[in-house]
Amino acid sequence: MKKFTTSLILFLPIILNGMNYSNGDTLSVVAINGLSVRSTPGTEGDRITILENSERVTIKDTSNSKNQADSIFGFLGSWVLIETKDKILGYVFDAF
Repeated sequence: MKKFTTSLILFLPIILNGMNYSNGDTLSVVAINGLSVRSTPGTEGDRITILENSERVTIKDTSNSKNQADSIFGFLGSWVLIETKDKILGYVFDAF
Protein backbone atom coordinates (compact mmCIF):
# COMPACT_ATOMS: atom_id res chain seq x y z
CA MET A 1 0.00 0.00 0.00
CA LYS A 2 2.87 2.39 0.79
CA LYS A 3 4.33 1.94 -2.72
CA PHE A 4 0.94 2.67 -4.31
CA THR A 5 0.48 5.80 -2.18
CA THR A 6 3.92 7.07 -3.16
CA SER A 7 3.15 6.49 -6.84
CA LEU A 8 -0.17 8.30 -6.53
CA ILE A 9 1.52 11.30 -4.88
CA LEU A 10 4.12 11.47 -7.66
CA PHE A 11 1.47 11.48 -10.40
CA LEU A 12 -1.13 13.61 -8.61
CA PRO A 13 0.20 16.95 -9.97
CA ILE A 14 -0.07 15.58 -13.52
CA ILE A 15 -3.63 14.38 -12.90
CA LEU A 16 -4.73 17.67 -11.34
CA ASN A 17 -3.03 20.02 -13.78
CA GLY A 18 -3.67 18.10 -16.99
CA MET A 19 -1.24 17.67 -19.83
CA ASN A 20 1.72 19.99 -20.11
CA TYR A 21 2.84 20.45 -23.72
CA SER A 22 3.04 23.18 -26.35
CA ASN A 23 2.95 23.55 -30.11
CA GLY A 24 6.10 22.02 -31.61
CA ASP A 25 6.67 19.51 -28.78
CA THR A 26 7.36 15.89 -29.73
CA LEU A 27 5.58 13.33 -27.55
CA SER A 28 5.10 9.55 -27.47
CA VAL A 29 1.78 7.75 -27.77
CA VAL A 30 0.79 5.79 -24.66
CA ALA A 31 -2.01 3.50 -25.83
CA ILE A 32 -1.47 -0.27 -25.77
CA ASN A 33 -4.07 -0.91 -28.49
CA GLY A 34 -3.06 2.09 -30.60
CA LEU A 35 -4.41 5.63 -30.89
CA SER A 36 -6.83 6.79 -33.56
CA VAL A 37 -5.94 9.89 -35.56
CA ARG A 38 -9.14 11.64 -36.63
CA SER A 39 -10.00 14.17 -39.35
CA THR A 40 -11.79 16.47 -36.89
CA PRO A 41 -11.59 16.81 -33.09
CA GLY A 42 -13.94 14.27 -31.52
CA THR A 43 -14.87 10.64 -31.94
CA GLU A 44 -17.21 11.56 -34.80
CA GLY A 45 -14.28 12.50 -37.06
CA ASP A 46 -13.22 10.00 -39.72
CA ARG A 47 -10.33 7.76 -38.64
CA ILE A 48 -7.30 8.64 -40.76
CA THR A 49 -4.86 6.14 -39.26
CA ILE A 50 -3.98 4.37 -36.02
CA LEU A 51 -0.74 5.18 -34.21
CA GLU A 52 1.17 2.43 -32.43
CA ASN A 53 2.10 2.55 -28.75
CA SER A 54 5.35 4.55 -28.27
CA GLU A 55 5.10 6.17 -31.72
CA ARG A 56 6.34 9.77 -31.69
CA VAL A 57 4.15 12.68 -32.86
CA THR A 58 4.62 16.44 -33.07
CA ILE A 59 2.04 18.77 -31.53
CA LYS A 60 0.90 21.24 -34.22
CA ASP A 61 -2.01 23.10 -32.58
CA THR A 62 -3.30 23.10 -29.01
CA SER A 63 -5.85 25.92 -29.38
CA ASN A 64 -8.79 23.50 -29.58
CA SER A 65 -7.69 21.72 -26.39
CA LYS A 66 -8.47 24.76 -24.25
CA ASN A 67 -12.11 24.81 -25.34
CA GLN A 68 -13.15 21.19 -25.69
CA ALA A 69 -12.78 18.87 -22.72
CA ASP A 70 -13.86 15.28 -23.33
CA SER A 71 -13.87 11.89 -21.62
CA ILE A 72 -12.96 8.58 -23.25
CA PHE A 73 -12.87 5.30 -21.27
CA GLY A 74 -12.91 7.39 -18.09
CA PHE A 75 -9.85 9.44 -19.10
CA LEU A 76 -10.30 13.21 -19.20
CA GLY A 77 -8.59 15.11 -21.97
CA SER A 78 -8.88 17.26 -25.06
CA TRP A 79 -8.32 16.99 -28.80
CA VAL A 80 -5.10 18.34 -30.30
CA LEU A 81 -3.79 18.54 -33.85
CA ILE A 82 -0.68 16.41 -34.39
CA GLU A 83 1.66 15.44 -37.21
CA THR A 84 3.00 11.90 -37.53
CA LYS A 85 6.46 10.88 -38.73
CA ASP A 86 4.81 10.18 -42.11
CA LYS A 87 3.56 13.81 -42.26
CA ILE A 88 -0.07 12.86 -41.61
CA LEU A 89 -2.04 15.63 -39.88
CA GLY A 90 -4.98 14.82 -37.66
CA TYR A 91 -6.52 15.08 -34.21
CA VAL A 92 -5.80 12.79 -31.25
CA PHE A 93 -7.18 12.62 -27.73
CA ASP A 94 -4.39 13.95 -25.51
CA ALA A 95 -5.02 11.62 -22.56
CA PHE A 96 -3.11 8.98 -24.54
